[in-house]
Amino acid sequence: MHIWLDLILRELLFLVLLAALGAGPATFLSDRFDGARAVLAPVLGLCLGACLAVTVVYFYPASQTYWLIVAAAVVSIAIAVWRRPGLSRPRARTAMQVGIVVVVVLGAFNYPLAGRHTVGPVGGYQIGDTSGYVSETNGLMHESLRDARKLKQSDSDLSIVALSNYGRGNQQLDISALEANFNSLFGLGTTDTQTPCLIAVLLVGALAAFGVVRTADRRSGWAPVLAGCLYAGPAFTQLLMEGSQAAITGTAVLAPLIAVGLEALRRPRVANLILLGLMAAGLQTVYPLFIPCVVIGAALALGVVFVRALRGRTLTARGVLRAALALALVLACAIVFTPVAFSRNAVYWSDILHGQLSFAGLPGYRLPAPVLPGWALQTRDFYTLTNPLKGATLGQFVLAAVLPLAFLAVIAAGVWRNRTALAMAAVAAGAIVLAYYTWHSDNCSYCVQRNLIPAAALVPSGLALGLSALVALRPVPGLWAAAAVTLLAVVVVGHEGIVLRQRLSQGDYMLDNGARRALAALPAGAGPVNLEGFSESPQAPMELPLVYNLADEKTHGRVSLPTDANDNSGLAYLSAGVVPLERWFNYDYQYVLTRVPGIKTTRETVARFGSIALQRRTQPVDVTVVSGLSVPTARLDPSGTAWVNPALPLQFLVLGGSTGQPEWVTLGLHAAVPVKVQAGPGVIAHRRRGQQLTICLRAQGQAPIRSAMVHTVFDPTPPPRTPGRFDLPLPGRGLTLDSMTVSARSCAGG
Repeated sequence: MHIWLDLILRELLFLVLLAALGAGPATFLSDRFDGARAVLAPVLGLCLGACLAVTVVYFYPASQTYWLIVAAAVVSIAIAVWRRPGLSRPRARTAMQVGIVVVVVLGAFNYPLAGRHTVGPVGGYQIGDTSGYVSETNGLMHESLRDARKLKQSDSDLSIVALSNYGRGNQQLDISALEANFNSLFGLGTTDTQTPCLIAVLLVGALAAFGVVRTADRRSGWAPVLAGCLYAGPAFTQLLMEGSQAAITGTAVLAPLIAVGLEALRRPRVANLILLGLMAAGLQTVYPLFIPCVVIGAALALGVVFVRALRGRTLTARGVLRAALALALVLACAIVFTPVAFSRNAVYWSDILHGQLSFAGLPGYRLPAPVLPGWALQTRDFYTLTNPLKGATLGQFVLAAVLPLAFLAVIAAGVWRNRTALAMAAVAAGAIVLAYYTWHSDNCSYCVQRNLIPAAALVPSGLALGLSALVALRPVPGLWAAAAVTLLAVVVVGHEGIVLRQRLSQGDYMLDNGARRALAALPAGAGPVNLEGFSESPQAPMELPLVYNLADEKTHGRVSLPTDANDNSGLAYLSAGVVPLERWFNYDYQYVLTRVPGIKTTRETVARFGSIALQRRTQPVDVTVVSGLSVPTARLDPSGTAWVNPALPLQFLVLGGSTGQPEWVTLGLHAAVPVKVQAGPGVIAHRRRGQQLTICLRAQGQAPIRSAMVHTVFDPTPPPRTPGRFDLPLPGRGLTLDSMTVSARSCAGG
């Protein structure tokens, strides 16, 4: 199947599931939302599905209960059909506008994946959070959260171990449980669906922004299209690049939550209050970090209403009681709809208030105040943020200061004229206050960026409402001003989005299709499969865990993972570092998925795709390399050449054999530079003839798991330049490992 079809089919299937779940609740939206129910149904379904899935998965794994999601979708559709007058066929113009948003968002995010011929997952650019979400989702397919929390750390399946560790904490479960149900329904693995589901969630956010703008201002014309298309901008691309699944999902819920909340404030009827409670439950399920800024915004809105009632002498005891009951109903729904998430969040919020959360290990960003508007308003690339007030060129100053100020002025016009934009501004102000607090109290720049995401997420809707306000204020000059700002937004945000997609395509790790195709050649029921060389790549923290997850899905947990070396921090997201081999390593593996197929061994190659190959073990004793190499990004070098890293010793495991039988390892290397072989334990002999270097090692330790090591010293030559602007550099040249064999006969004599 063509890669575009693969991606779009999975995205639309997830979108249809969410729309089906939300079809019933959407019919209870007030008549103010007429014409926007269809585009708001997916976000309502996202909230309902996340709450239901997280609650159920606490007791039962998704593989046993996915039918409940289907049943809920059927009931929701039945309610929508029963309440058919609440739904209406969209006009042709509206359908065309929605189609533009769908094409722009799906096209923008699918293009880099299709260019790499993979469905993902997108593993991470500077942060590798994706693998954790994949492990969590795979674990929830086979274990309930309650049972996973009781599992021992020695479990042989790292996905279950990761879920167990996560379950013992108190962070959000986001949409992992919902994805687990989706995967179980269609018989897919999380590595097949994680990124397509995230892109579908981005589309849900774009459609929700379209619906919110259309609802807030009936005369908005084409402004809702701009709001939806801005969801394909650089701020949202950056979140996808870092694998920020929970944050992405939270951004999709924010704008419609504010719109529904404002309607509940205007007309506090039971249906509006319950829908608001459902969306609040959804937000705290997927990303409770956004709840405090929403609470601040809600408090400001309620404060304004209270002051107006007080000044207008309309404040009565009965009115206060009705408001208190309405608020109680919303809070009760927010708890009852998602009891499992709320119980975890109560501990999470308590930890935040008491300063018990650790910020150790979080990435650090340089985020002085002048750079933040450019990022939040999507006029700048997050990874090249510089202070526009210090040595910036004219172009940088315009992008970083002039355009953000112009966009803020447009948003201010919307805030002045439109209550929905005003409510959004209140929530954004809450986000800014929290960001400042985390910077001032914890000096956590990562926390600053996380807390500012709500402000960035509300910019598309706020800017669109501002443009509509310009036209309403002074039709002719306002129309020209709105057209100019729209053109600037499309050109500038579009250009920055293209730059981010180049980073995504060239510099971000995506699960290589070669690994997927190689493991597809694995015979049914075969295993265990040993992973070789995946820590030797420059993106090892992202590559190794995702390849492990893929192999875990294909072998049903029968994966052998060497954990006695941690080159390039490859184990950072799996075991957090070097651990004893007996936990997740099986010396009696039958197959090897290797990242260095250029090394000749006694194994039989079953399938090879570029620099990744599946090999079958043919000898009772096998040797595998675990450290000391440098391999380039898979797509840049299909040869599978194993370049030796002069900064690390070459380390090998010799597996199998009998206790009393010694084993020798013969290494064949190609040396283009002078090389010194250092003496050490087990180094028996070495000789060089021309550019061919042979090293003889005696395996150390006891069978069936022994080791061998040798350190080579040389000065590498510079590698050639990479073809892409954001490609990671190739390894230094000079020495390659061409072959490795093991034998019971000594290799010392030649």
